[in-house]
Amino acid sequence: QVKSVLELGAGCGLCGLLLAANGFDVTLTDTSSGYSGAQKTWDNMVKNVEANAEMIEGGGGKIRPMDLDWTNSKLAVPRVDLAIGADIIYEPHLFRALMDTIKRSSARAILIQNVARAGTEQFRALCKAECSHFSSAAVSMDEFDSSFPA
Repeated sequence: QVKSVLELGAGCGLCGLLLAANGFDVTLTDTSSGYSGAQKTWDNMVKNVEANAEMIEGGGGKIRPMDLDWTNSKLAVPRVDLAIGADIIYEPHLFRALMDTIKRSSARAILIQNVARAGTEQFRALCKAECSHFSSAAVSMDEFDSSFPA
C-alpha cells in the first residue's frame, strides 16, 4: 500500500499537492538552481505548498518541499513507497541522474510523459535495461473521457 510519495521535478507541485490533499505523505522536489528560471519555479512551488496547507491538513496528508538536483548523488533522497513524475523526461543528459535518483528513492515509480517528446524512447530503453520489472504503456488522448476538456 502506498503511503509515502516523492514527486520528482514537481514544478508547481500539482500532482503532489493533490496526493497530499488526499491523505498521502508527499515530498515535492525540484531544483532551485539547476537551470535558468529554477529559482522562480522553486519559489512558486513553495508558495503553492503554503497556500494549500489547510486543505492538505484537512485531507490528512503531509507535504514538504525539497530542493533536489538529480545530478548531485551526494544529496540524501528520502526512501518512499512510490516515486512519481509528470513530463520530466526531456533532457537526455539528465536521464542517468534521473534513473539513479528514482532507484535511490523507491522500488516503484510512475512517470507520465508526452511520448512524442524527444528522448522518451531513449529513457524507456534505459529503464528496460536497468529495471527488471519495467513496463510502459502509451495512452492515446482518444482513450480519455470525451467530456474532458482538451
